[in-house]
Amino acid sequence: MCEKDGTRLESSSHEFKLKGRLEDPIRVMPDELGPLPAGVDPFERCNLWLLYTTLAWGVEKVCFVCLWNGGGGDGRFGTEHMYNEVKKANGPGDLD
Repeated sequence: MCEKDGTRLESSSHEFKLKGRLEDPIRVMPDELGPLPAGVDPFERCNLWLLYTTLAWGVEKVCFVCLWNGGGGDGRFGTEHMYNEVKKANGPGDLD
C-alpha cells in the first residue's frame, strides 16, 4: 500500500483507485515532448517519460506498482525494462 499526505492506492474489486485530488494538471506526452522522433521506440520513450516525470517530484515519492512474473518474453522496453529502470533509479536494494 502506498500512502502519502492522505492519498492512497488501494485495491478494491480487482482494480486500483487513487483517492485524493490532483494538484497539477494532467500532462500528455505528445503535447509535452512533440512527435516521436525517427528511430525512437515509443514504448521506451513512454517508460522513461513516466519514470522521469515521477522522479522529478523526488525519489521518495515514487510508488512503483508492477505485476510481472519476473520472466522474459515481454519484448523490448516492456515490463522488464520498466522494472530495471525503476530499480536503477531507486539505487541499492531490492524492489518488493
